[in-house]
Amino acid sequence: MNKPPAFRDDPAVTVSVCMATYNGARFLREQLDSVLSQLGEGDELVVSDDGSTDATLEIISGLADPRVRQVGDGRRRGYVGNFERALQSARGELVFLCDQDDIWAPEKLRRMRAAFAARPDVAMAHHERRLIDAEGSDLGPGPRLGDGVAAGLGFVLREGVKARMWGCALAMRRRALDRMLPFPRSVYAHDHWATIVGGLAGGILLVPEPLIFHRLHGANVTPKNGLPWSARVVVRLRYGWMVCVALARGLRKGGK
Repeated sequence: MNKPPAFRDDPAVTVSVCMATYNGARFLREQLDSVLSQLGEGDELVVSDDGSTDATLEIISGLADPRVRQVGDGRRRGYVGNFERALQSARGELVFLCDQDDIWAPEKLRRMRAAFAARPDVAMAHHERRLIDAEGSDLGPGPRLGDGVAAGLGFVLREGVKARMWGCALAMRRRALDRMLPFPRSVYAHDHWATIVGGLAGGILLVPEPLIFHRLHGANVTPKNGLPWSARVVVRLRYGWMVCVALARGLRKGGK
């Protein structure tokens, strides 16, 4: 792939970090600290909770930080609906997806903002991951995606065969978010839907730096060993339907 242009920072862009929580008290505080330490006064952390019964809500309310905005009514919406609610509430020009159990690298926000500033044409950006276990021990890098821009129907269809994009490593411009919402009923994973929209409506810039410590543990929503074959067939069929919905929305006509 072609090497992306040199990065430059743009501190004027307002950021929304969208986090979905559900019984995440075990790892939540470390993630909150890693995110909030990078946000400016004009940025926000939108937390959508899906009816947690542990100490998750107490941890969030205990922050007493005006940049943190909690949304939700306590009723369960499921993993996808919880992320959709967070995204619907975002007010920033750059929107970051955020899981409750990872840790942001200290330079993540600065580097991703710089990546967007260097490529005003792209709809989204995706960075590399460093894997850790439940105790925070290093497990090595995640599979590398390289650099350049991933775009077009061919890229989107290949992702349907073997998905490589992770929501926790994705960020998007407001124009891309506007085209994602509302989620079609066929969406089974918010990051797969984001990949389709980003790939068809402007492209996804691949940032070749590990800017997150992605925690692998027994309660991850994504199974550590993948799905059984029967479930994979169903997922691929639903992925194909999401592509059809995206095309029907006219996303190939551009992301602006």
